Amino acid sequence: MGGFILLHKSERTDHKILQATALDAFVRTGFASPHAISTDNYVLLAFAKRETSELTLQQFPNGDFVFACGTLFYAGTVGKAAASAFYEDYNGSPGPRERAMGHYTVILRKGGVSEIIVDSFGSYHVFCDSEMRIAPSAFLASAAALSRLTIS
Repeated sequence: MGGFILLHKSERTDHKILQATALDAFVRTGFASPHAISTDNYVLLAFAKRETSELTLQQFPNGDFVFACGTLFYAGTVGKAAASAFYEDYNGSPGPRERAMGHYTVILRKGGVSEIIVDSFGSYHVFCDSEMRIAPSAFLASAAALSRLTIS
């Protein structure tokens, strides 16, 4: 299935503490070390599926990237090719999301704008705190990183 942890950088919160505890939750469940992408505003830790070492991630020289977590079918492709095709077609409109199939979350940065796009069925869950400091794909990562949990 793969996974991710997205951490917002803030002067009010030391994101490195949240990162360490959330990362430990992923490691304890058997995930290998993640690939890290750091921007001025956030850090993305992207984990490959356990069955493969290939990460469904494409990075571009201008700092843009696309990462698909879960199973994304798009434009007759799957995996990294589907993520790249999704990125190429994405312009902020819901069109690519409406054409995509599967159980997935796409995290992309295009033209300096970053977005988290979940499948249209809503079957791939993303967990976050009320202050949007952390947004992982695993509930246990949120539970480990946060001192208090509430259900919304």
